[in-house]
Amino acid sequence: MSRRALILVMVFLGALLTGNIVILGIWLPIWKNRAANVESANRTIVSSPATPSEPTNHTSVAPAGTATPSSDLVLERQFTSSSGSLQIKYSRDRKTKIRRITVEDAHRPGVTTVLCESKQPAWALVSPDDQWIAVNQRHAAGGGVRLYRRGGTSSVQYDPVEGTGPQNSQLQEMIWQTYLRAMKADPGTPRRGATIDAIGWENDSRKLDVSVVFLSTPQNPDVPEPWRCTYDVASKQIEPAPDQPAPTEVADNSANEQTSEQSNEVGENVQNSETANAEENEFPGERFPATRLDELTVPDVNESSLSDITYAINEMFARHGAEFKDKKVTKQFEQFSWYKPRPGPSLDEIQAEFSDLEKQNLKVLGRCRDAKLAAAKHKSRPVRGQSVHEESVGEKVMRGIRAWQDAGGPMPPHP
Repeated sequence: MSRRALILVMVFLGALLTGNIVILGIWLPIWKNRAANVESANRTIVSSPATPSEPTNHTSVAPAGTATPSSDLVLERQFTSSSGSLQIKYSRDRKTKIRRITVEDAHRPGVTTVLCESKQPAWALVSPDDQWIAVNQRHAAGGGVRLYRRGGTSSVQYDPVEGTGPQNSQLQEMIWQTYLRAMKADPGTPRRGATIDAIGWENDSRKLDVSVVFLSTPQNPDVPEPWRCTYDVASKQIEPAPDQPAPTEVADNSANEQTSEQSNEVGENVQNSETANAEENEFPGERFPATRLDELTVPDVNESSLSDITYAINEMFARHGAEFKDKKVTKQFEQFSWYKPRPGPSLDEIQAEFSDLEKQNLKVLGRCRDAKLAAAKHKSRPVRGQSVHEESVGEKVMRGIRAWQDAGGPMPPHP
């Protein structure tokens, strides 16, 4: 090859190398940044609603723009509204123990807003038309319901309704006074140890079913029966349930004293147990609520028996409506009102519905179960190289005599 041709080849390769450097080092990053900007512009993240006018020491609604992702935030569970348009997610910070309820558009993942945050138990009920959300919140003296109404053009923007809240709100006072009139009690009876909870929406999404419930404690297990009513969100009227006593303006002094004493007794001891009661009532009769509420560890689980570990695993699937092939397992959970088997989904599909915390706990439980099964199988096998001892006739006779003596029988006479 001539010297001139060699120079031309070198110039061509140098130009090609320079072009690659320009493309990879300058043009490609600019193109990626533009693509990222377009993608972020197409995603609309709705900020949290404004802080309500009646904040409490235990419950707060996150102000706009403060919701930030945290590595310590664990998804405990989630459910879809009856319309299929909203996802309600329950999370808890493992360090601060603060619970968070978020609303997400089921058709547009990522479009979400923080509904409320609380250190005490809280749970949400969505109306059939998705226009209203009732959030039950607990505090040391009892609890109450806060109403949220959809606002703006966003599918997940909900604003707290003025005059509602878990403590000392206009709605709570209205329901409490209606209850006292129905029970013929003194209007000045304090609401200590009683919670006012939303228990369901009517099909027209206009009426909310509410109950007045006294929280029992180990020291005071006997409390008044729950009293139910409906609250019309449009007319703001309260109507007792058909099978409940109706309000009356005539007061009975004996009933006043009895109701007041019951309220005061419950209120003195409710602070230590209201959190446990609220979480346990969600699945009455549940044996292992820790599998959905706490992060399990291998040392802790290893202290449990193999039968308890197996039951805990089955209970996790039962909470999500798994249908068991083993009739004995099915019979174990049929006694609980919350067990609603769903024919069709496989166990793998059910497991996919678990929260992140449940999935992690299932791995820990499965690992401990497999280890215990392997240990039990190993003990039942003879050691390699060691012959299996066969019991002789004399040994069988002596074993029978010892068993007879241990059972209280007389020793046979010596020959």
